[in-house]
Amino acid sequence: MTEPIQPAADEVVSPEEVTRLRAQVADLQSRHEEMLREVAEFKNAHQRRMRDLEQDKKFAASRFAGDLITALDNFDYAILAARQSGDTSPLIQGVSGTLSLIVDMLKRHGVTVIPSQGEIFDPKLHEAVSTMPSEDVPANTILNVLRQGYMMHDRVLRPASVIVSTAS
Repeated sequence: MTEPIQPAADEVVSPEEVTRLRAQVADLQSRHEEMLREVAEFKNAHQRRMRDLEQDKKFAASRFAGDLITALDNFDYAILAARQSGDTSPLIQGVSGTLSLIVDMLKRHGVTVIPSQGEIFDPKLHEAVSTMPSEDVPANTILNVLRQGYMMHDRVLRPASVIVSTAS
Protein backbone atom coordinates (compact mmCIF):
# COMPACT_ATOMS: atom_id res chain seq x y z
CA MET A 1 0.00 0.00 0.00
CA THR A 2 1.28 3.46 -0.78
CA GLU A 3 1.76 6.16 1.78
CA PRO A 4 -0.89 8.85 2.02
CA ILE A 5 -0.18 12.01 0.04
CA GLN A 6 0.86 14.83 2.34
CA PRO A 7 -0.14 18.34 1.38
CA ALA A 8 2.58 20.86 0.90
CA ALA A 9 3.30 23.01 3.94
CA ASP A 10 1.60 26.02 2.42
CA GLU A 11 -1.48 24.00 1.28
CA VAL A 12 -4.42 23.75 3.58
CA VAL A 13 -7.07 21.14 2.93
CA SER A 14 -10.49 22.05 4.17
CA PRO A 15 -12.51 19.56 6.19
CA GLU A 16 -15.11 19.57 3.41
CA GLU A 17 -12.43 18.59 0.89
CA VAL A 18 -11.26 15.77 3.18
CA THR A 19 -14.84 14.54 3.51
CA ARG A 20 -15.34 14.73 -0.25
CA LEU A 21 -12.11 12.82 -0.92
CA ARG A 22 -12.99 10.16 1.66
CA ALA A 23 -16.40 9.71 0.04
CA GLN A 24 -14.73 9.45 -3.36
CA VAL A 25 -12.31 6.79 -2.03
CA ALA A 26 -15.19 4.86 -0.45
CA ASP A 27 -17.12 5.04 -3.74
CA LEU A 28 -14.09 3.78 -5.69
CA GLN A 29 -13.58 0.92 -3.21
CA SER A 30 -17.25 -0.01 -3.49
CA ARG A 31 -17.09 0.02 -7.32
CA HIS A 32 -13.88 -2.05 -7.20
CA GLU A 33 -15.54 -4.67 -4.97
CA GLU A 34 -18.57 -4.73 -7.26
CA MET A 35 -16.33 -5.32 -10.29
CA LEU A 36 -14.54 -8.13 -8.46
CA ARG A 37 -17.91 -9.75 -7.72
CA GLU A 38 -18.94 -9.40 -11.37
CA VAL A 39 -15.68 -10.98 -12.53
CA ALA A 40 -16.22 -13.87 -10.09
CA GLU A 41 -19.82 -14.30 -11.30
CA PHE A 42 -18.63 -14.31 -14.90
CA LYS A 43 -15.99 -16.95 -14.12
CA ASN A 44 -18.56 -19.10 -12.33
CA ALA A 45 -21.02 -18.78 -15.22
CA HIS A 46 -18.28 -19.67 -17.69
CA GLN A 47 -17.27 -22.74 -15.66
CA ARG A 48 -20.92 -23.79 -15.35
CA ARG A 49 -21.39 -23.43 -19.11
CA MET A 50 -18.24 -25.47 -19.81
CA ARG A 51 -19.51 -28.25 -17.49
CA ASP A 52 -22.90 -28.17 -19.23
CA LEU A 53 -21.25 -28.41 -22.64
CA GLU A 54 -19.17 -31.35 -21.45
CA GLN A 55 -22.30 -33.10 -20.15
CA ASP A 56 -24.13 -32.38 -23.41
CA LYS A 57 -21.24 -33.86 -25.35
CA LYS A 58 -21.03 -36.90 -23.06
CA PHE A 59 -24.74 -37.69 -23.41
CA ALA A 60 -25.34 -36.46 -26.97
CA ALA A 61 -26.19 -39.94 -28.23
CA SER A 62 -28.50 -40.86 -25.35
CA ARG A 63 -31.75 -40.34 -27.28
CA PHE A 64 -30.44 -42.34 -30.22
CA ALA A 65 -29.19 -45.08 -27.89
CA GLY A 66 -32.55 -45.13 -26.13
CA ASP A 67 -34.30 -45.70 -29.45
CA LEU A 68 -31.78 -48.34 -30.48
CA ILE A 69 -32.19 -50.44 -27.35
CA THR A 70 -35.84 -50.98 -28.28
CA ALA A 71 -34.62 -52.64 -31.48
CA LEU A 72 -32.19 -54.72 -29.39
CA ASP A 73 -35.18 -56.09 -27.49
CA ASN A 74 -36.62 -57.39 -30.74
CA PHE A 75 -33.32 -59.08 -31.61
CA ASP A 76 -33.29 -60.69 -28.15
CA TYR A 77 -36.88 -61.89 -28.53
CA ALA A 78 -36.17 -63.35 -31.98
CA ILE A 79 -33.07 -65.20 -30.78
CA LEU A 80 -34.88 -66.50 -27.68
CA ALA A 81 -37.83 -67.73 -29.75
CA ALA A 82 -35.49 -69.43 -32.23
CA ARG A 83 -33.52 -71.17 -29.46
CA GLN A 84 -36.72 -72.34 -27.77
CA SER A 85 -37.86 -73.89 -31.05
CA GLY A 86 -34.44 -75.51 -31.58
CA ASP A 87 -33.55 -73.34 -34.58
CA THR A 88 -29.78 -73.02 -35.10
CA SER A 89 -29.91 -71.88 -38.71
CA PRO A 90 -27.39 -69.47 -40.21
CA LEU A 91 -30.07 -66.78 -40.10
CA ILE A 92 -30.31 -67.01 -36.32
CA GLN A 93 -26.51 -67.07 -36.06
CA GLY A 94 -26.42 -63.93 -38.22
CA VAL A 95 -29.02 -62.17 -36.10
CA SER A 96 -27.09 -63.13 -32.97
CA GLY A 97 -23.85 -61.82 -34.49
CA THR A 98 -25.54 -58.56 -35.51
CA LEU A 99 -26.87 -58.16 -31.98
CA SER A 100 -23.34 -58.63 -30.59
CA LEU A 101 -21.96 -56.00 -32.97
CA ILE A 102 -24.59 -53.46 -31.93
CA VAL A 103 -24.02 -54.15 -28.22
CA ASP A 104 -20.25 -53.71 -28.71
CA MET A 105 -20.81 -50.44 -30.59
CA LEU A 106 -23.03 -49.15 -27.79
CA LYS A 107 -20.38 -50.10 -25.20
CA ARG A 108 -17.82 -47.99 -27.06
CA HIS A 109 -20.19 -45.04 -26.59
CA GLY A 110 -20.72 -45.67 -22.88
CA VAL A 111 -23.95 -47.69 -23.04
CA THR A 112 -23.95 -50.76 -20.82
CA VAL A 113 -26.44 -53.36 -19.65
CA ILE A 114 -27.66 -52.93 -16.09
CA PRO A 115 -26.70 -56.05 -14.10
CA SER A 116 -29.97 -57.53 -12.86
CA GLN A 117 -30.35 -61.32 -12.67
CA GLY A 118 -29.67 -62.44 -9.08
CA GLU A 119 -28.89 -58.89 -7.93
CA ILE A 120 -30.58 -57.04 -5.08
CA PHE A 121 -33.45 -54.88 -6.36
CA ASP A 122 -32.48 -51.22 -6.73
CA PRO A 123 -35.36 -48.87 -7.61
CA LYS A 124 -32.89 -46.50 -9.29
CA LEU A 125 -31.90 -49.24 -11.77
CA HIS A 126 -34.82 -51.65 -11.82
CA GLU A 127 -38.56 -51.50 -12.31
CA ALA A 128 -40.42 -54.22 -10.39
CA VAL A 129 -43.16 -55.54 -12.64
CA SER A 130 -44.12 -58.34 -10.29
CA THR A 131 -43.13 -60.05 -7.07
CA MET A 132 -42.91 -63.74 -6.32
CA PRO A 133 -42.40 -65.54 -3.01
CA SER A 134 -39.20 -67.57 -2.88
CA GLU A 135 -37.54 -69.70 -0.24
CA ASP A 136 -34.35 -70.11 -2.33
CA VAL A 137 -33.20 -66.48 -2.33
CA PRO A 138 -33.46 -63.57 0.12
CA ALA A 139 -36.28 -61.04 -0.24
CA ASN A 140 -35.70 -58.23 -2.76
CA THR A 141 -33.52 -60.40 -5.01
CA ILE A 142 -34.22 -60.25 -8.74
CA LEU A 143 -35.57 -63.62 -9.84
CA ASN A 144 -36.19 -62.90 -13.51
CA VAL A 145 -35.41 -60.14 -16.00
CA LEU A 146 -38.31 -59.45 -18.34
CA ARG A 147 -36.68 -56.58 -20.21
CA GLN A 148 -33.02 -55.64 -20.07
CA GLY A 149 -32.10 -52.25 -18.61
CA TYR A 150 -29.40 -49.94 -19.98
CA MET A 151 -27.22 -47.11 -18.67
CA MET A 152 -25.20 -44.51 -20.49
CA HIS A 153 -22.18 -43.59 -18.40
CA ASP A 154 -23.82 -42.90 -15.03
CA ARG A 155 -27.40 -42.27 -16.24
CA VAL A 156 -30.16 -44.82 -16.61
CA LEU A 157 -31.49 -44.86 -20.17
CA ARG A 158 -34.11 -47.45 -19.32
CA PRO A 159 -34.57 -49.36 -16.07
CA ALA A 160 -34.63 -53.16 -16.21
CA SER A 161 -38.12 -54.66 -15.86
CA VAL A 162 -37.81 -57.43 -13.31
CA ILE A 163 -39.61 -59.90 -11.06
CA VAL A 164 -38.49 -59.55 -7.44
CA SER A 165 -38.55 -62.13 -4.66
CA THR A 166 -40.54 -61.65 -1.50
CA ALA A 167 -40.34 -63.47 1.80
CA SER A 168 -42.46 -66.61 1.75
